[in-house]
Amino acid sequence: MKPSPALLALAALGCHTTVHVDAQVLSFLQVSVMEELTGTEEAPNAFTDQPVSYRVKVEALDRNADPSPFRGTLSVKTQPGTLLSDDEITLVEGAWEGDVTLQYPFGPTRIWFTDDQGDGEARLPTFVSGTSDALWYELPTVAQVQAYDDHEKGPLLGEYTSVRCADRRVMVLAVGEDGMWVTDLDDPRGDYNSLYVYTYNKPEYSTPEGDIVDEELSFAEAGQRLASLGGGNQEYLATTQLAFPQYDFLEGDPLQVPDPILLEPDDVCSNEIMERLEGNLVRAEGVTIPEFDYGEGSDFYEYGQWPLAFETSDCTLYAETSVSVPEYAPSDHIGEHLDFIQGMLMEVWGKWILLPRDAADISSATRGRSSASAQVLGPARPRARSHRGQPRE
Repeated sequence: MKPSPALLALAALGCHTTVHVDAQVLSFLQVSVMEELTGTEEAPNAFTDQPVSYRVKVEALDRNADPSPFRGTLSVKTQPGTLLSDDEITLVEGAWEGDVTLQYPFGPTRIWFTDDQGDGEARLPTFVSGTSDALWYELPTVAQVQAYDDHEKGPLLGEYTSVRCADRRVMVLAVGEDGMWVTDLDDPRGDYNSLYVYTYNKPEYSTPEGDIVDEELSFAEAGQRLASLGGGNQEYLATTQLAFPQYDFLEGDPLQVPDPILLEPDDVCSNEIMERLEGNLVRAEGVTIPEFDYGEGSDFYEYGQWPLAFETSDCTLYAETSVSVPEYAPSDHIGEHLDFIQGMLMEVWGKWILLPRDAADISSATRGRSSASAQVLGPARPRARSHRGQPRE
């Protein structure tokens, strides 16, 4: 729009205009948590899966930071964590006070209030936001990230989740081609204490300082202890994982990799037991490779998965070796009894699959091998086939 002739005339005379802004509009939101138990960074509250409530006061302020008689509806959010109370509040005469209930808060958690709705055509949203001071909670342990049964409604799903590492022995259990398995040695073993971390490529080695301690150590290795770990919490094919993570390792000698957890034949029939073991190094003994379809279109043809049968159980465990032990052809061993087979445990929508790390994880894979040929294999280098792209059944 062109300026009017009158304004041009005033400008030519060297005059100026003053725009008066109503000081009683919403410019700031002041949020106060009226509780003492907010925790501190040095002494955070314990991580909990129980709902926690805070008495909160929200005040509207004008551009001079004075109270404003603003009336309107604000959206309520929490980050991180889950909001259990109403996701909207209404300010009357510029103020609101009430309870806000959260679940699964961790780290520095804040409650957000935003004027993002307006009032139809009568008032446009200002998008003014206000947040509480941090409510401090401990980070969840590996087990607390893992321990839930509903693959669709996990409490931390969709959150960027930081894992508690600083005061715990969280270590790499095995390394694959596109990720690593980590375990917390301070959690009860075999009780949700392990987790898969999807790194897209083979996970690289890094320290908090970014120093190169050993130029030959460019990738993560089993036994290395984590200084920090965080990533997008998601369920992939029913396996809990952290995706696109950030992590650093502590310098020093590696920790001892725990021995595999022995699977009892009936364990495979219980999703509850297997869920607790997911992401762990497990071992099955006294199994047989039964007859199975390995032709085009089969799970073996498409994904390299082949069955293992227990003598005393009708439930089937599966293995997948196409990347970690490519020389092993299970179709050539149908009917063979295996003294043991071990590897990393993952789930694909109710199907439990072992991912052996190398040939030494399959008893028959080394049978008849001379000591010289065994030396050619070298030390165990954990690997795992990428299971990206397998559809939901």
